[in-house]
Amino acid sequence: MDKEFKLRVVGIEKKWVNKGRISIHLETMQKMGLKTGDIVKITGKKSTSAIVLPTAKINENLIQMDEITRKNSGTEIGDAVRIEKIEVEPAKKVILAPIEKEVRILCGSNALNNYLLNHTIKKDDIVSIKAAARVKNKTSSFSYDELFLIVANTIPSNIVQITKTTEFEIVTK
Repeated sequence: MDKEFKLRVVGIEKKWVNKGRISIHLETMQKMGLKTGDIVKITGKKSTSAIVLPTAKINENLIQMDEITRKNSGTEIGDAVRIEKIEVEPAKKVILAPIEKEVRILCGSNALNNYLLNHTIKKDDIVSIKAAARVKNKTSSFSYDELFLIVANTIPSNIVQITKTTEFEIVTK
C-alpha cells in the first residue's frame, strides 16, 4: 500500500461543491487504504485538505475537486496533485476574515458551524458560506448571499476539523 498518490485534477459533481469533499476512484481509495470520510492532504503548488468520497464515475488516476479546493491547493483542472491520508485535530477556534473589503457579516458561531461542520481547514484556506452581509458605502440593506472568507488563523494551528464545539471569530483583514 502506497502512502502517497499522484492524481490529475478534474471538476466535481455540483452537489459536492463547497462541501469540503473530494472524490477519487474506489480502487484508488482501496490501494491507499482509505475509507469514505477519511481526511487527505492535497498538495499542488500549495497544500490543503478535504474529506474523501468514493466514485466509480472517473478513471483511477483522477481526483474530483471543486474550485475552492483547487484554489486552496494552488491547482487548476488538468494539474497533478499528491494526496496522502492524514489525521487532524478538532478545531477549538477558527478566525475568519472576509476576502472583500468593506463587508460586514451578520453570522454567529452557530450559523458558521452549520455551514462548515466537518470541513477540514488551515490558515490561508478559503471557505464559502451563505450569510447576511452588507457592503459598506453601497447599500444600507443586508443581502443574503454566498460569501468567501479566508482562514486568518486556527487553534490549534496546522490542519484542523470543524466540530460542533468549534468557536468562530470574524475579523476584518
